[in-house]
Amino acid sequence: MPPTLQHWCAGLVLLALSLMSRSLLPPGLPAVSVLIASSLLGVTAGRAAFGDADVHSQSAARTAGFRAACASAAALPFLLWAWCKVASGDDDLGALTFAFFIAATGSAACTIHRFGCRARSNEATILLMHAGAVALATCLLSLNFAYVLVAIPGLPLTFYAYLLLGAAFWAAAGGWVAQGLMRYRVKLGEFGAEGEGEFGALRSDGDV
Repeated sequence: MPPTLQHWCAGLVLLALSLMSRSLLPPGLPAVSVLIASSLLGVTAGRAAFGDADVHSQSAARTAGFRAACASAAALPFLLWAWCKVASGDDDLGALTFAFFIAATGSAACTIHRFGCRARSNEATILLMHAGAVALATCLLSLNFAYVLVAIPGLPLTFYAYLLLGAAFWAAAGGWVAQGLMRYRVKLGEFGAEGEGEFGALRSDGDV
């Protein structure tokens, strides 16, 4: 079985087990399991989208796209979870904040993938707009976790732990994506979007 397919299967199995264990584990722990599973699925989606893309494996463009695709895919299970809660009559701001986060990171990944092997003259401006949208979406998402942490007293300690972990995780994920976008923008400034159209000129030694 190919490694990518193995990761998909492992992530889906872990996600399914996490959802099935909601009534068995203390509050918050199933959500932590979903966070781990969605992270694995996110990395797999990023590899699938940009690992074989027509860009150099260490280019700033590929790195930025990979990070944005990872974060967007990792947030999807939480968006669906929040929508299910809203459909059942519960209040969950995650139905909005996760949707905004996915829209911001997903659109950034799509933009980079659509650029292909040609850098447009206005790409630096577009990347700056995407980075700003990701930063705003990240702040709103993290504030949602912080709001629940402060506004609802008497929650189990395990759920408080999940809220702290969730706020830190999504803040780090959004910052990771925004940093990748800004690094790519800096590379465009160094080489000149109009003077160098090929992604090959934008290679960097940065890690994914």
